[in-house]
Amino acid sequence: MHFGPSLPRVQSRVSLMLCFGVILCGGLVAPVSRADIVCIQDLTEGTPTVKVFAGGTCDAGVTDITASRVTIKNSGAEFLEFSLALGANHGIADNKSYTQMWEDMVGGTLSDVLLFTAASALPPATVDFCSDPAFCNTGGYTLLSGGVLEPIENGKFQFEGSIGETGLGTNAYDLYVQSDLDVPEPSSVFLLLTVAGLVWMRRPK
Repeated sequence: MHFGPSLPRVQSRVSLMLCFGVILCGGLVAPVSRADIVCIQDLTEGTPTVKVFAGGTCDAGVTDITASRVTIKNSGAEFLEFSLALGANHGIADNKSYTQMWEDMVGGTLSDVLLFTAASALPPATVDFCSDPAFCNTGGYTLLSGGVLEPIENGKFQFEGSIGETGLGTNAYDLYVQSDLDVPEPSSVFLLLTVAGLVWMRRPK
């Protein structure tokens, strides 16, 4: 799991920076066709994981380049902070942005928050993923909204945005998050079944 008002869509990518989907740097709302794939996975109550692939998809990556692109800075239950390598001549301007994922509906129950921090003169970039939104302080960050960057979790890898002008490899990163679906506790399921059974037994004959 920091962006502000949506900006108008632009079809060509301007050379400057972070394109978390709804255009902060020119960029595309859709994933970049030839980007390195950053895959953040959070399917348990433990520590999230991250992999980076050169080509392919998160489910079928071509070449695992995680070791050369990612350095874990901090991690714990439902939290992961890592640096993402940038080239010395990258084109990303100073940037503090975030996006978020919802459990049920946009504006409903917040599930995950993803922060991105970069400085033009200080590679690498930093990514914070928080499965518990309380772990990510969005103060001073800008929310890129408009629905595209605020998906509703579905248990699959979902696009969270593109980082352009990275100065490495394909010159772009596409970020994806796979978040576990919340399921009712067994006691809650039993209660619902009990209530449903009572309603069925009391139905008019």
